[in-house]
Amino acid sequence: IGFAFFDKHERLVLANEKMREIRQWQSEIWKKKGISFEEIIDDALALPEYQNRKIPLRTTKEIKKAKAFRMAEFRAADATREVERADGSWIQSTKRKTSDGGRVILRIDITDIKTSQQRAAQAEQRLLDAIESLPVGFTLFDADEKLVLANTATKELRYWEANFYAQIVT
Repeated sequence: IGFAFFDKHERLVLANEKMREIRQWQSEIWKKKGISFEEIIDDALALPEYQNRKIPLRTTKEIKKAKAFRMAEFRAADATREVERADGSWIQSTKRKTSDGGRVILRIDITDIKTSQQRAAQAEQRLLDAIESLPVGFTLFDADEKLVLANTATKELRYWEANFYAQIVT
């Protein structure tokens, strides 16, 4: 877990090695105790690595808007967001206030979790496609006998209950 602590004046007090590893293109700046969060953001926005992300910032207006967003998020310090990087990796970034007015930032590489979620979604879609392609009706009910799933063949076979089955999407 990448960890950084900023004092109440928004100056860096401490950043661990993992934070520098996660922000590798900025690793040196995260070593500078006393640097302001704003200076770190200015540095990041000027770097090609930041501009090579999934949605590059092209205009001065976009860069100013991104900086304002990042500063507001830092100052609010109640945000958790997930960011996909240009290389396909994912980072979860969490910001929280400390009791003395400082800020803590945690950054966690969640690429494995996102990859697993994507694989599960793909597997579910393949299963739904297979059920839909069956030449016979397929109906699934839950433990409370509530209709969960019905393929198109079922809907066609039970045309007199069209309204009932129309609610169910494969």
